[in-house]
Amino acid sequence: MRETIRLGRIFGIPVGLNWSILAIAALLAVDLAVGRYPSIYPHASELSMWAMAIFVSVMFFASVLAHELAHAVVARRYGMKVEGITLWLLGGVTKLGGDAPSGRAELRLSGAGPLTSLVLGALFAAVAFGVGRVGPAMLADGFWWLGIINGLLAVFNVLPAAPLDGGRILSGVLWARHGDRDRAHITAARAGRVLGWILVVAGGVQLFFLDSFGGVWTGLIGWFIVGAAAMEERLARTRARLGRATVAQVMHPDPAVARGWITVDEFLARDLPWTRHRVFPVGESDGTIGGLVDVADMERVPPDRRDDVLVRDVRVPFEDVALAHPDERMADVMGRPPKGPLAHVLVFDDGVLVGMVTPYDIERPPVPAGQGVGWDVGGTSPGDGHGNGYGHPPA
Repeated sequence: MRETIRLGRIFGIPVGLNWSILAIAALLAVDLAVGRYPSIYPHASELSMWAMAIFVSVMFFASVLAHELAHAVVARRYGMKVEGITLWLLGGVTKLGGDAPSGRAELRLSGAGPLTSLVLGALFAAVAFGVGRVGPAMLADGFWWLGIINGLLAVFNVLPAAPLDGGRILSGVLWARHGDRDRAHITAARAGRVLGWILVVAGGVQLFFLDSFGGVWTGLIGWFIVGAAAMEERLARTRARLGRATVAQVMHPDPAVARGWITVDEFLARDLPWTRHRVFPVGESDGTIGGLVDVADMERVPPDRRDDVLVRDVRVPFEDVALAHPDERMADVMGRPPKGPLAHVLVFDDGVLVGMVTPYDIERPPVPAGQGVGWDVGGTSPGDGHGNGYGHPPA
């Protein structure tokens, strides 16, 4: 989930928002200020109801952030890289730079979030009890709401189904017990698909038989879980199939490189006919690699502008491209969070581009070490855009 608003850093961890969470925050505030509070506190001023609704909304998403920070802190204790936290429509996502090192680590990392939500729920409930004895009733009600919602968040998240924290806990337990990470992840993903469909059906029952619009939200969560669980199962199965294959055994070497300094029109007319491929590393005039370009993005440039737009103008920047070394395990590379819009990996050795991994490369059987890869390029780009000797931009 890509962030659209950067909030800053907490404990050195980048924190951002996706636009979707702003819509949910607004809906929550409206529901409290227009729906809940007027019926319970009819004599309260409209200003006080809106102020309380906004406060509760902000505190709820601060609670979600605390949940994700707990994951991040434990991950760091195990030496894992934390790339950032993004809050979005259905909660939060902590982006890690790889998998947990062991089943025990995954168990602790996954359990940290729900435990934090449970503790926050108890704290909010305690504050609500205290405020209720001496302070405004509406303020106490807000803290009770936060206590209950954090408790529900903790309980829902420990359901043993991926991609929920409970699914990670389940896979951590199975991984520690059987020693097979991929088998554990497949089992948790299957459980996630079952839970997701249960929620979709439950949402339909709420909506069509109980006339409850909340069924839309239940069904949406279920549909998201089904999709995410299916994706995780596919990833786990692919990783299991790859086994200990290295990037060098999967990649195609010396990929054709698109010259970034020529126009889109020139590339489509002169270079593209020489190859059947659709995604290319973009070479710069100084010999470095500036990113990746998809032919589909070049074809979307209006024909009357293709003589003015350069290939580098439509590329995915280098910082948004996944990178790997030939000696890394391909399964470990796949375990990293997605980076950028293209599912391709550029492979560098000593700063020089030596290969590229495409989704097709991952689906075919790995080539045994030492045999090379029989990749039919179908021709290379004319001139000096053949790909050999290109390096990455200096750090």
